[in-house]
Amino acid sequence: MEDEYIVEEYSDEDYDTSSSDDEVQTFIKKQCGLIEIEDDFEAEVDKVMTAHIQKLKYSKLETQENDIIPTSAKDVSENKAAASKQTKINDELFYDPDMDDEDEKWINEKRRSYIFPSPDKNANSKLKPLPNSDAVLNCPACLSLLCLDCQRHEIYKGQYRAMFVSNCKIMDSETLSYPSKKKKSSRKNEDAPTSNEKETFNPVRCSICNTEVAVYDKEEIYHFFNVLASY
Repeated sequence: MEDEYIVEEYSDEDYDTSSSDDEVQTFIKKQCGLIEIEDDFEAEVDKVMTAHIQKLKYSKLETQENDIIPTSAKDVSENKAAASKQTKINDELFYDPDMDDEDEKWINEKRRSYIFPSPDKNANSKLKPLPNSDAVLNCPACLSLLCLDCQRHEIYKGQYRAMFVSNCKIMDSETLSYPSKKKKSSRKNEDAPTSNEKETFNPVRCSICNTEVAVYDKEEIYHFFNVLASY
């Protein structure tokens, strides 16, 4: 009995048309310029991904380098960063929290320079305490500083006397005369000073605005009478 060979014929329905469809779609895209758009989009995506990967690599390298830096160097860097940040905060607030302490230190150094003109150069010696001042005197017109150390008058509370001043000029060409105060004599036989005796003074003016603020006597003492006092 002979073997029967069955020859199958493929119909159009069984024919694989996927390759021809791809070719048609490719042709249409070329005609419409869609392939160039897709190529540009893919190139842009590749560019973004490459940049992101490079950024991750650099970040990892920086982390490794920071781990290698000695602790002392890292501390210095952190301190600088903290100081820079604090300065930025102060600039934004228009206020320096250390300003008052620095101003007080400057004032004390200035007072010490003329009260103790020859300080002890020994590093171990303690600084001498500064004497108390009754007020800080300023010019009533321009508010310039006139005196840091002064003594208030016992009777006339608006008058002060001092030896060390600033922003003051003595008018040597002008003199003022006042009757001298009569002093009680300790002995009956001593004669009290006559009423003709007078004390002479030189006017003192603010060197900034030329406002008269005090007088200067023969004992080199300033007597302030036209000032703004703060305590």
